[in-house]
Amino acid sequence: MITIRVEKKYSYLFLINLISMEQVWDNIRYHARLSEASKLAWEKIMTRKEYKKDEYFIREGEMPLTIAFVTQGLFAQYRTSKHGELIIERFFPEKYMMHTAGDLIASRPSSTTIRALEPSVIWEFGFKDWYELMRQHIDIMKFYENFLMGDMLNRDRQYRINAEDETARLAYIKFKKDYPSLEPRLSTDEVAAYLGILPKHLEVLRNELN
Repeated sequence: MITIRVEKKYSYLFLINLISMEQVWDNIRYHARLSEASKLAWEKIMTRKEYKKDEYFIREGEMPLTIAFVTQGLFAQYRTSKHGELIIERFFPEKYMMHTAGDLIASRPSSTTIRALEPSVIWEFGFKDWYELMRQHIDIMKFYENFLMGDMLNRDRQYRINAEDETARLAYIKFKKDYPSLEPRLSTDEVAAYLGILPKHLEVLRNELN
């Protein structure tokens, strides 16, 4: 009886991990095709981790060392303004690759904090280990170029647009487009912090658009 229970337990955990890893590969397929050898090498440096709500992936000022795929839950990346205001830069729900890429590449302390907004599951891997894989597997290097570098450019472009000529109304419309179905999982304060407006202004926008 003891042997049977142990086998069932490990079979269940194996199945959960297998499903979770398939989510990772499904996400990667949108950006690059990986050989089986590349997938196996990458999987060897990944570690499955669970986060409780309000646990930190990284805090502002810490040295970033890892990147992760979110397979369950939700994270927010934010910084504190000179006036002490919380500014949410982006969200990482399921199917997102979570990182502080600019700080990682520059080998500098993180300029932002990433915190779990819900109980979450990620697959994490060290950036240095991953960079070493890129030197051995050209398809992993292509994924890095197509996704991570492109993501950094898009985020930089979005910051400039927001700062220059995007109104709160257009920013809110864009948020709903970029993160469909995410708003019900967030508090009014969290959405307002992402848009850079007061919660009461967000309520006005919602009433206007709904």
